Amino acid sequence: MKFAGVKDNFLDSSNNSFLSKTRRYILRFSLLVFWIIVLYNILFEKDALGFLIYSNEIHKGAIFVDNFIIFFKYLIGSTLSILFTIFMIKRSYKLLITNLSWIDFEVKNQKDILWTILTFFSISVILQSINSDFAGALGWILGQIVPVIILPFLYIVAPISIMIMFRIYPHKILLAIYKSIWQYTRKNDKSPSLNKKEKMVKMKKKSTIKSVPKNKISVVKDKIKSPTFTLPSSELLSIPKLPQKQSQIQFQNNAKQLLRFFREFNIDGTIHSIKAGPVITVYEFEPSPGTKTSKVVALSADIARSMKCQSIRMSVISGRNTIGVELPNLQRSIVSFRQMVESKEFKTTEFTLPVVLGCDITGRASVVNLLKMPHLLLAGRTGSGKSVFLRDLIISLLYKCTPNDCKFILVDPKIIEFSDWEDIPHLLVPVVTKHQKVINSLKWAVREMEKRYRLMKNFGVKDLSSFNNKILSAKASQKVLKYTVEIAEDNGDITKKEKILPLVKIPFIVIVIDELADLMVTSAKDVEPSLQRLAQMGRAAGIHLVLATQRPSVNVITGVIKANFPTRVSFQVSSRVDSRTILDSMGAESLLDQGDMLYMPAGRAFIRTHGAFVSEIEAQRVAKFWKKQAPPEYNLDVFEDANPVGNATSHNNNDGDIYQQAVSLIKESKRASTSFLQRKLRIGYGRAASMIDKMEEEGIITSPDQMGRRTLVE
Repeated sequence: MKFAGVKDNFLDSSNNSFLSKTRRYILRFSLLVFWIIVLYNILFEKDALGFLIYSNEIHKGAIFVDNFIIFFKYLIGSTLSILFTIFMIKRSYKLLITNLSWIDFEVKNQKDILWTILTFFSISVILQSINSDFAGALGWILGQIVPVIILPFLYIVAPISIMIMFRIYPHKILLAIYKSIWQYTRKNDKSPSLNKKEKMVKMKKKSTIKSVPKNKISVVKDKIKSPTFTLPSSELLSIPKLPQKQSQIQFQNNAKQLLRFFREFNIDGTIHSIKAGPVITVYEFEPSPGTKTSKVVALSADIARSMKCQSIRMSVISGRNTIGVELPNLQRSIVSFRQMVESKEFKTTEFTLPVVLGCDITGRASVVNLLKMPHLLLAGRTGSGKSVFLRDLIISLLYKCTPNDCKFILVDPKIIEFSDWEDIPHLLVPVVTKHQKVINSLKWAVREMEKRYRLMKNFGVKDLSSFNNKILSAKASQKVLKYTVEIAEDNGDITKKEKILPLVKIPFIVIVIDELADLMVTSAKDVEPSLQRLAQMGRAAGIHLVLATQRPSVNVITGVIKANFPTRVSFQVSSRVDSRTILDSMGAESLLDQGDMLYMPAGRAFIRTHGAFVSEIEAQRVAKFWKKQAPPEYNLDVFEDANPVGNATSHNNNDGDIYQQAVSLIKESKRASTSFLQRKLRIGYGRAASMIDKMEEEGIITSPDQMGRRTLVE
């Protein structure tokens, strides 16, 4: 449970600073003081248990005092004193016995921490609330036991120290107290309440499918419900710093200096508007009639020298008779990813696969739909912000998509770039780092694409979104969907079989390759054909590619790849040649570093955008949030080659023996896949697929789920 006003990690046992030790000593001392007072009161005071006879005090007040306000005061004060004291003792005792270690102190539950702190000065609250036997006895004890040390510390030093060091605000503490007492006294609350994390995630344990008749396996599988997930909140991201205010006087001076510079080169014109952004400011310059645009744009290097800027970019503003002169700000503001997540554009988006690009030149959030791109090609030199952009892309999808909606195949030849995303439930396979596994993964994606096309053809839909809508409609109406599968026999015949479709959504697949150049240098012949097919046909099947490279050369970004990736992003590159390679135009060489980019949508003009910054710590928080909800369900068949090299076993009279051997292999390994049998038995694809279908008919394995995985029926 997380209380407002309490810092997240204010008690961190891993921090050995003086402040951390002081906090621990204060908490320990508060517990000792409280228990010494309570024990002394119980053992030595005759009125120690006076709070147990509050009913008599209330009765006396009702008889001898005619004023109803006094009676009400006794009633409320006595009740709160009893509940408050009992609750304090209960919470502090629980923490002292279960959570507190005097050698290595660590508290994992912030609720326990808060109640322990409240225990420390609860006596002060009781003493100031009413004058009763119990409170009076405590007051007398405090007056007898070293009053010079205890009382000033209890009434003045302790509350102030707690509020300063733990950043707890009194009004929020009181609100938490009364809220907890109200929940504690509810009659229908007989069982302990779930904490916030337990409420957010109600995961259901996987149920094993028992042996059932073969004609009912699919029906049983349809009844298995997928776990429910909770999307992360923006609280996982760091609070951004306030942007620095730009000087309006500086903007006006820059405009005058630009006009003066243009006049030196015999170019007349006016500046219509000034649009200030977090990173750059755009000055809309309208040249006089008869002035060539190329003449103005050619002066960008001279303007950068005159204005003492790192670089200046000039381009014609689409739909206007002006040229945009983009000058970098003297004080550059950092675009926070949390600002983008909390923006109206991201919160209200209805995109299926929303991706935060960053903000435009005016500071407005820029959110695009990966579904419409449908693939993305990006390039940029070292330090330009390419890796941070990939992190933004992944987190954007994690903020809007559950593992049931989207799956990732992350390719990381550099090994360390995607290490933060290991074991999140969105991963289809572990992060791919070896070249052969990359090749097999891309080939599997092609086969999965073809399989999805055949499935969509059976139901008369043209894309994955329509197919999933059909699944949801059938599930709501409890309708059974059937589809036909063609199976190739070893003798060349093709047989058709009808199967029941599991009513589970098929997730989108996003394949992110961090460094394309490394793959193209070593395995271009194996990688490029798969990339070409996926880029040409993957959109309707819900498979999307994101390719990134530091070397936008023609050997890496070939003509085949460029032709199938109309949507591109370029960060700062080294030369005009690299800019032409990625964007078919110059301009990327004039960008700034650290996230400054040119976004080229399909069939539209460039849009200058500033990428949002998200740190590794923030990424780890988001990954940890998802890891707590569910473990990953990997499909390791993705890594297996569908056409292994080896001598295929011929079709002979030993089919029965080979089939029994296949059944034994699957039962021992608990892996049921066609490629697995191919690799182990050295047989062809058609023969292995026939064996898998036969095992399904005999009730040995289940029907494939939405990702093609089968499980052993126990």
